[in-house]
Amino acid sequence: MATIRVPYLAWRDGRPRWVPGPRLRAKGFKGRDLKDEQGRWLGLEAAIDAARALNAEVEAWREQGTPRFRERLPRSNPHSCRALMDRYVGNTALGIKPSPAFAQLAPKTRKDYESKLGIFVAATIDDDTTFGDYPVTAIKPNHLYKWWEELYRERGHTMANGTIAVVRAMFSYALPQRLNWLEHNPASRLRLPGVAPRLVVWTPSEIDRFIAVADGMGLHSVADAFVIALHTGQRRADVLELRADRIANGRARFRQGKTGARVSVPLTPPLEQRLAEIRARRLAATGATIADLTKISHLVIAETTGEPYKGDWFTAKFAEARAAAAGDDEDGEEGAHKAIAAKQFLDLRDTAVTRLALANCSLQEICAITGHTLESATRIMRHYMAIDDRMADSAIEKLKAWMAEEGIAV
Repeated sequence: MATIRVPYLAWRDGRPRWVPGPRLRAKGFKGRDLKDEQGRWLGLEAAIDAARALNAEVEAWREQGTPRFRERLPRSNPHSCRALMDRYVGNTALGIKPSPAFAQLAPKTRKDYESKLGIFVAATIDDDTTFGDYPVTAIKPNHLYKWWEELYRERGHTMANGTIAVVRAMFSYALPQRLNWLEHNPASRLRLPGVAPRLVVWTPSEIDRFIAVADGMGLHSVADAFVIALHTGQRRADVLELRADRIANGRARFRQGKTGARVSVPLTPPLEQRLAEIRARRLAATGATIADLTKISHLVIAETTGEPYKGDWFTAKFAEARAAAAGDDEDGEEGAHKAIAAKQFLDLRDTAVTRLALANCSLQEICAITGHTLESATRIMRHYMAIDDRMADSAIEKLKAWMAEEGIAV
């Protein structure tokens, strides 16, 4: 019987594998085990067909006559994890549009999802076979848990859990009510240990210190963003995007980039004062004569460029001001403000929520300011309520007053 030879088809211990040469590997073609959608090894004839299909992809690529290699080539398995990622996030090179579930996410969230899913499809599941090459039906919970352990060790608890959460969302798109590639989501019941919530707030003295130091360094814009976030409870991205025409009738109006929630926050006196300072500085810098805040576009403008901040640049300037604020006191007291070094801008949102709770605001009132849903506010308040002893003190005082009014002794 004649021997059938198929380029790049190799057998290892009786198992078929497609093994491209060094030149093709350098162009991004990866070797892969030849298995069916259930993860079973292909027989002789099926393996030959699969290898020939992959070789046809190579020939099609060569015939394009361009040295530029497409990052995602068509795969022989139409239901691989990489194919699922293409269907979920979209693939311009293949003419695939994003799924509605992905398209409705905020731009920053979409970017984060693509990054995490890219890590997933490139990770190896066994030998040098990647998750991307595996059929979705062959992915089992133990595969994902083993990979989560690797992520945990290499990238930390938060990154590991966050990546698995994104993978879970993608696999949900393959369930019967959508693509119908999967019966069950393999990432849905991993029982991963949760990440301890970050319970950090800025104290009044730390707030005063940071604002004074930032202003003293000439980083007025950083202090501006700090005050806006503190008195509105908004995320950094929304604070940096706040425009002057969104300030009217004593209110600041936001459309949150992450959730799309619309909130209208009344201005507090300290925030009104800070906005007046922004106006005065801007008018002095531009030489304008019309003292009208609506003539200014973005409220937070970088001193060095005169333009709105990009996120990374603001982070760097905030860190610069924080490091200075965490330094020794002017009177020489060493380490007086060292706790500031561990504080983050995102902690201002927590601080705003805590202040509102201390002011005896209801959950509904807090949500009206911060844009949280009632469900998420209920969850986070379990953590925030334990931060400040004054909350417990207030609760006991109310209990004592009620017991006295009811005549309850014990």
